[in-house]
Amino acid sequence: MQAHIGRQRQYMIGIQTDRTTEASTIFPLCHLDGTRLNEKLEKLNINCGRGVRSGSAGFEVLRKNSEPSIEIYAGSKTIGLFLGAVMGNIATTTDSPEVGANKHAITVAETSNTPKYLTIFEKAGGDKSKIIGAILKSLSLAFSEDDFVKVTASLLGKYPESSTKTFLTTSQQNFTFGHVTVKFASDVAGLTGATPITMKSFDMNIENNSIQDFGGGQDPAEEYHQKFVFNGNFERNLKDGSIKTLFENNTVQAVQIVAEHTENISGTSTKPKLTITLPRVFISERTDSGGLDDLQTESFSFEEASYSDADGATVTAEVINEVTAY
Repeated sequence: MQAHIGRQRQYMIGIQTDRTTEASTIFPLCHLDGTRLNEKLEKLNINCGRGVRSGSAGFEVLRKNSEPSIEIYAGSKTIGLFLGAVMGNIATTTDSPEVGANKHAITVAETSNTPKYLTIFEKAGGDKSKIIGAILKSLSLAFSEDDFVKVTASLLGKYPESSTKTFLTTSQQNFTFGHVTVKFASDVAGLTGATPITMKSFDMNIENNSIQDFGGGQDPAEEYHQKFVFNGNFERNLKDGSIKTLFENNTVQAVQIVAEHTENISGTSTKPKLTITLPRVFISERTDSGGLDDLQTESFSFEEASYSDADGATVTAEVINEVTAY
């Protein structure tokens, strides 16, 4: 086996039908630096007296698991998988808005003990590994000027096992900052006619606060999602006092992020599109900054999106692409 560089590694991922069955619909990943399976072995030192000065008589494995991390661009196909896996529910309408284009409505699953399970495949040099039954602990989307939209996922899984999977490659359209618009309005209905706000950068973070229960064994026996949290941070050039007024008056806002590519889905007149809608947000922090010769900027954030009784959601997402099923 020869040494290899990081970009020669390959990763694929898919959503399982249950906790133990390997995913059958697989999506190759164009991965970035932060992608690793991160296998973990927790060992106990047999630290006892045996008539010699040496303190250790060996080690025993206590627990085995993994904490995979995945860093990728927000691609038109894979973004639906990651959002669906972290939020929990995906409802697909095929041939909508036209034949060859499909709409995926993504919502938060309120059950804590039935997360979406994932299979992750890795090819590193001549070794092939897989993790069956991984869950998405958290997901972050980073939007920065002059860059691609980036996705960082943190997962929990079993210890990797060997795989014989054939690795695939594929292409998809990747969203850039130039494809993105951000809107604020007093409610969801008002977002349609709202004027987009120009941002310098922002990020969206989804946290499931997930845990593994080992049940006294070496391997994870069950996985659970705990409190669901969605927060965000924004930066823009300071042009007016509108955000400051919202912050000072504690005014509730609906927020919508839309990323729409400029190229059509093959064989259609529809463009790949991602829409994230937060019906009920309060700005929790706000500052402005900049030196004497700098453009003045404004940073603001919402600590935790609130559940909207009127809309029946904390957050919803919609993805339009050529994928027929996840």
